[in-house]
Amino acid sequence: MFTPTDCCPDNPYLRNDRVIFFDFEGATTRHALLDAAYVLAPFPTCWCTSRLPDGVSERLLAAYREHFPGRLDFDEQLTLALAALVLFTLSSHWPGNWEHEDQTWGLVTVRQRHLFRLQNLLARANLATLLPCLAGVADDLYRTLNARWPDLDPMPLYPAFRPGPYRAVSATGDQ
Repeated sequence: MFTPTDCCPDNPYLRNDRVIFFDFEGATTRHALLDAAYVLAPFPTCWCTSRLPDGVSERLLAAYREHFPGRLDFDEQLTLALAALVLFTLSSHWPGNWEHEDQTWGLVTVRQRHLFRLQNLLARANLATLLPCLAGVADDLYRTLNARWPDLDPMPLYPAFRPGPYRAVSATGDQ
């Protein structure tokens, strides 16, 4: 399927009951569930990564599930796609120094991103059944990193979902 590959919340436009994507610099043909997993990763290629409010991810995934072909197990395939994105993002940042000195990219830090992604992967009920070795490694890594950084703030909500007046944020994080 042709997908935009970057469906973070600042790239679509909502018109009535339709979502219109307008950011296609990375668009390609690939499995649509990678876009669904993008919601849980969350948004690994986006500078403005933040957390969606409770319930929003579930609503987005329900919309994906509604259009997913019935011959494949949606939850199984979603867990596999999410595992691939988490492994990709961890491996792409590992050569850096983020485990010793946190780095901010956009609105949140690299550490916040990794811990939140691992947490979302570990929350998948079928992870231990599908990928038992990866589930064990992810759990160990999450516990180790979480213990190493006890003062790390949780990932904040996207600015548009925060209380108070919405303020635009630039790619550098300036308000």
